[in-house]
Amino acid sequence: SYGSIVGNKVFYLKNSPFDGILEIDKKNIELNIDNLLPPCNPSKIVAVAINYLNPNEKQHIFNEPLIFIKSSNTICKSNKKIKIVFNLPTWGESELGLVIKKLTKNISIQEAKEYILGYLPVNDVTCKNIENRDHHLARSKSADGYCPIGDYIDTEYKYENKIIESYHNNILLRRGNTNNMIWSPE
Repeated sequence: SYGSIVGNKVFYLKNSPFDGILEIDKKNIELNIDNLLPPCNPSKIVAVAINYLNPNEKQHIFNEPLIFIKSSNTICKSNKKIKIVFNLPTWGESELGLVIKKLTKNISIQEAKEYILGYLPVNDVTCKNIENRDHHLARSKSADGYCPIGDYIDTEYKYENKIIESYHNNILLRRGNTNNMIWSPE
């Protein structure tokens, strides 16, 4: 069942948040993050590569975003241990994820906000390209559990000027700011 988090309670929803209107039921339970399922089960994850300007490097900016896809089997909870596959070097990259609430195609940037349900943290786990043969990164990016996501979708989140950090064993790997995105979520 879907729910809406209010304080330390989870209120049941009468419908899916993807229907566009949140109808909150009076029934509720105590919030326990460990008991939550991933907040969405997408058919695919569409991602933008090389989306942050690096002030220390000269970068070529393309006329359109460079897109890659991760498969739905990669979705898991944020606290799940990731199994290394193919015995290859593997790493994660913290990203700002957004959840699309309804089917869309060929809309304007101005219309895009109507289609965004909310935002959540995402870890884009990737393993080294398999013998440089994985041109579309299907194996490198789509092993089971290679996309841990946050515990809930924040429907009121404002993404401007937010710090995105990546840690591994409490060591900071990357730090960026959403203001440095080349392509905005819209």
